[in-house]
Amino acid sequence: MSYLRGIGWGVLCWLVLLGAPPVMAEDPDPYALSEGFEGYLTLGGAGLFTDDESFKLGEYNGLTGNEGYLVGETDLFYNRGGYYFDLSGRNLGLENRSVRVESGRYGGYSFFAEYDQGPHLVNGVNQTVFQNPGSSFLTLNPGFTQGANTGAMTFGNRAEGLGIRRDASRFGFESLFKDFKFGMTYERREIDGLMSMGAPFGNSASSAVSRSVVLPETVDSVTNTLHGNMEYAGDRGQYQVYFDLSWYDNRVENMRFQNPFTGVAGHPATGLISRPPDNQHWRAGFSGGYNFSERTRFAGTVEYGIMRQNDPLVPFSVGTGAALLPRQSADAEIHTFLTTFNLSHRPTAKLSTNLRFRHYQTINHTPRQFFNYVVNDDTGGQVGLSNSLGNLPFDTVQDRLNLDVSYYLLKATTLKLGYQWEIMDRTFREVDEVKENTFTAGLRSGYFENIVAGYQFSLALREETDPYEEARVFAGRHHPSTAPGFDTNPEMRRYDVAERTRFRHDVNFSYFPTERLDLGFFYNFMEDKYDARFLGLESFKQHAFTFDVGYQHARNMRFHFYYTLEKIETIQNNRSFNNTAQSVDPTRNWAAIQDNVVHTFGAGLDYKARGDRLRLALDYWYSNSEEDIRFRAGSSLATPRNVPALITRTQNVDVKGTYKVRKNLDVGLRYLFQMFETDDFATDGFTPSSTQIVQVLTLSGTVRDYEAHTGMLFFTYRLGD
Repeated sequence: MSYLRGIGWGVLCWLVLLGAPPVMAEDPDPYALSEGFEGYLTLGGAGLFTDDESFKLGEYNGLTGNEGYLVGETDLFYNRGGYYFDLSGRNLGLENRSVRVESGRYGGYSFFAEYDQGPHLVNGVNQTVFQNPGSSFLTLNPGFTQGANTGAMTFGNRAEGLGIRRDASRFGFESLFKDFKFGMTYERREIDGLMSMGAPFGNSASSAVSRSVVLPETVDSVTNTLHGNMEYAGDRGQYQVYFDLSWYDNRVENMRFQNPFTGVAGHPATGLISRPPDNQHWRAGFSGGYNFSERTRFAGTVEYGIMRQNDPLVPFSVGTGAALLPRQSADAEIHTFLTTFNLSHRPTAKLSTNLRFRHYQTINHTPRQFFNYVVNDDTGGQVGLSNSLGNLPFDTVQDRLNLDVSYYLLKATTLKLGYQWEIMDRTFREVDEVKENTFTAGLRSGYFENIVAGYQFSLALREETDPYEEARVFAGRHHPSTAPGFDTNPEMRRYDVAERTRFRHDVNFSYFPTERLDLGFFYNFMEDKYDARFLGLESFKQHAFTFDVGYQHARNMRFHFYYTLEKIETIQNNRSFNNTAQSVDPTRNWAAIQDNVVHTFGAGLDYKARGDRLRLALDYWYSNSEEDIRFRAGSSLATPRNVPALITRTQNVDVKGTYKVRKNLDVGLRYLFQMFETDDFATDGFTPSSTQIVQVLTLSGTVRDYEAHTGMLFFTYRLGD
């Protein structure tokens, strides 16, 4: 209904505007838009045929099996005097459709209304033991029999697709008066559907009583946002005042579900799990820029915001009640402050400089408190004070300064140098403060008429300004009565605060040997190195190489080809331990080496004939991705087994032809072939909600391969030709 209301609202505005007296120009403007309708309307039909239904096929458009659908697209524009009306629509026959209506007066005002929706399918092979997915209280299927483990259960599963759908409506207006402009936009975004969510029972430290079930999570939320701004644009200065308001409402604040396991000590009959809370966010700011001269400009921003979340806290478990909570609501509030400035100056015709600064800060007013929690959904009662955990309302302060210099050396050749200084302060982290210095140098040249080349190198050095201490986090999370210890091995270094050296190289080369042939070469390399003496991420390397060719065979025919190779290598170190002595034993170290390699190549042809009345386009691409994970282990550990390779292949063929049967009418045919294959040891051959895992009831299974063929016939009518 919001879709139809949006179109009706836009058409009503159009009729009102067109009924106003036209503004008559004193002299004809040769560049003025012609009055009347312009644009196009495309209508047709398509049929999809696939050898297997797979959510990957219609992940973002909803098409998963054999079906037909409408082909619809339009962009219509009407102009009369100083007034206009614009209507556009995309993918009108699919679930990821969008429509926009805009109307207004040139140099005066404009109104618009938009509607778009889009699905996101998550998995198509799902089996659940619950009979009412989409509810806030999940009950077991009538044909299902509970048991202490999956082997003792009798399954009466229900097939259920997972995925969400987004519906968004936007309305707004903009008004101009001399050098001022004022605008406001309202958006309402609704998301509903089913996702997957894990829910544990019992104490996870004991395999005898711990159980888990993957739930079909009910998603039903709405977000309302309002944006307003007022701008001034003068000859030398431009300024803006703006605000943003956002309200998020989760209609399913928590989920309850019947426990499919029975006869397990400490298990309640019903489980309870929280969902993302309602929250509000507003911010207001001022930004502007001023040209002191033709060579110097200053710009800056000042912004303040507040985020609030005060939902009632969910009880630890069904039956415990809210009285066990240390407070009844979240009472969470964070203030944010942002300021930036940008100074650009060109001292000479060849030299230009740019100085930028950014300060961002959070002020967290959320109260700290310790929670005597209940482990998962368990009837064993609360933990003692010495085992309680506290929330960490952390704050962040970031300061970043950039200086960039560009100098024109000679014919079409420019040297660029840059420096960035950044300091980050955090509370309740292993390191209070981290500094990073980044140096950049680059050269770009078009000295030779048929060659354009460039190279850029950067080096970033991040260091800790105070010793790395896991004890800071442990002391914040645990009650003072807790015995000294650690939650994470003290030798572990978290990647975002650990000392790091980063190298980066970027090369680009374009060559035009003839007027018809163009060649391109691009290479990017980045490497992160961490201190190998500690646990955690040791290194990260990324290579990306692209080669492309374009050839204009004749005026009416062009070919193109490209090949891309991307390789990522990651090394992660860790230690296996069950007690304090083992936690400092390096012979219990192990490492995971992960390699990702992706090959992609594509080719295409564009052809025109019969005086450009006939147009043909062919595009093809193929991609092969392979991920390997290898392990190495210390002498005190068993020899590890490597993980089987994860391989994904995709292929796409797109053939499209259009013929102009009349001056303003085209007829078109299109054929689309899509292929998807994956070899994934984690899901291949896996049956959801079965006896395959003794203590876990799963939800999703194998990701299905597919080959799909789409045939399409469509007509395009053009106005204004």
